[in-house]
Amino acid sequence: MKIAIPGLVRTLLATATIGTMACAAQAANISTASCTNINGQDSSYACIGQTGVGLGYADAGIGSTGQGDAFDIAGILQVNGSAYNPAGASLNGRTYTGNAVTLSGFSTTLEYFIDPASRAIRNFAKFTNNGNATLTNTITWQGNAGSDGATYVAGSSSGDTTFGTNDRWLVTDDASSDPANIWVLFGKGAVLAPTSVYGTTTYSSAGNEGVRADFRVTLAAGQSIALMFFNDLAPTAADALAAVTRYDTLGSGNSVLTGLNANDLALIANWDLRRGGTVPEPAGVALLGIGLAGLSLSRRKRATR
Repeated sequence: MKIAIPGLVRTLLATATIGTMACAAQAANISTASCTNINGQDSSYACIGQTGVGLGYADAGIGSTGQGDAFDIAGILQVNGSAYNPAGASLNGRTYTGNAVTLSGFSTTLEYFIDPASRAIRNFAKFTNNGNATLTNTITWQGNAGSDGATYVAGSSSGDTTFGTNDRWLVTDDASSDPANIWVLFGKGAVLAPTSVYGTTTYSSAGNEGVRADFRVTLAAGQSIALMFFNDLAPTAADALAAVTRYDTLGSGNSVLTGLNANDLALIANWDLRRGGTVPEPAGVALLGIGLAGLSLSRRKRATR
């Protein structure tokens, strides 16, 4: 079901220059109240900005097949149930970055990057405890699948069609001509995985069927972490299940990591991007203490000589 923007995705897909496109050489400050549309390779993410339930993208579609209505709002971030909803953002090419907002003591930013080499959108959220005491908060990432009661799980990283906290990724679809949705929640070897997951969202658009994952995060004073998620599109569920395997291993040459520097990568707690040495971590960068299922975990990287 489309929400509030009927026909927008179809028009965007047919006209490669409509909306705010990825052609700016320098970052531009924009209002999140405006509707920003960004194309990737054979994909379009429509109406990035304020959605009524937080910063997000209202819809997406595939150009070559003419499929739209991939979402009824996705890419929503919450801290302890409060939505990340900045008034301003910056747009630099295909990277849309919301301004910092303090939520439950965490200074929070969220960046969307639309990959020019695939149909994916990366969600990169960063949290910093600027206070003087240790804080523990629940971080929620979620999206409405746009397929309402027809939504079904076509596959998961654990090999079944149920959604559990052990599932790194999930493919959802429906019986219509809409694209199949890929949801990537965390990577292999991650320090931090979801403490709870749901097949519904905390908000509704005709239906609340979608994907939601909660992460319990503890930060000492002055510490920071980042969480990284992906949405991706495919014409069919079978296509999506074949495409999603790219997220099983993310090497330094993977286009979905474009724009992230070594310090960014070192902060990501729900992926271990150092596995196999594919993405180096800078010497001297220490990872934070993280609360996971009631346990306080920490990971530090010492400088090598």
